[in-house]
Amino acid sequence: MCVGCSFDLGDFNQRFITHSLFVVVQRHRVAWSPYGQKFAWGLVEDDNGVYIWDRSTDTVSSLRGHESSVWCLAWSPDGRFLASGGEDRQVKVWEVSTGREIGGFNANSGWVLGLAWSPDGSRLASGGTDGAITVREVSTGEVERVLRGHSDWVISISWSADGSFWSQMQAKVDLHEDVYNGVVKSLVFGIVVSWIAVFEGYDTVPTS
Repeated sequence: MCVGCSFDLGDFNQRFITHSLFVVVQRHRVAWSPYGQKFAWGLVEDDNGVYIWDRSTDTVSSLRGHESSVWCLAWSPDGRFLASGGEDRQVKVWEVSTGREIGGFNANSGWVLGLAWSPDGSRLASGGTDGAITVREVSTGEVERVLRGHSDWVISISWSADGSFWSQMQAKVDLHEDVYNGVVKSLVFGIVVSWIAVFEGYDTVPTS
């Protein structure tokens, strides 16, 4: 176990370290607020807390409520709220200015490994070890929809800019679903293109 670990925060333009935050953890998840004023991290093993460093005051506050390791963090687009998820299958929404938990719900049937706010901040998507993406209305906690299709863990989620599409990343490639289907589709496409080329020909336009 790591007895002492630190986050080094540097100025990219000046290329020097501006702050070092010392914490006693083994592993952690980190996230900057949208405007870069706050830096959050969640602890994996032993602590189960979420911490926020405010760069304007150089102070650290803690958020308590998870019963086990915190695996993911996501700031709301306006930076007012922070969502956290973890091994206890819970997603919690915190009001950063007060440190108060304003929402909490059982997000997935497995560990929560990925979180993402919609661009307008009204919905929150979560993914995890159950392979599903659950989308909820933040204000009510009600499930808007559940997206299924991954054969393994979902560890990352991203919204399109207008909030109408999601993209997800699973933990590893599934031999049958991903590789086999990809090979079959590529083979069929190759046969179709070859058939057109041999028997139908192509209409081409000369280039200058």
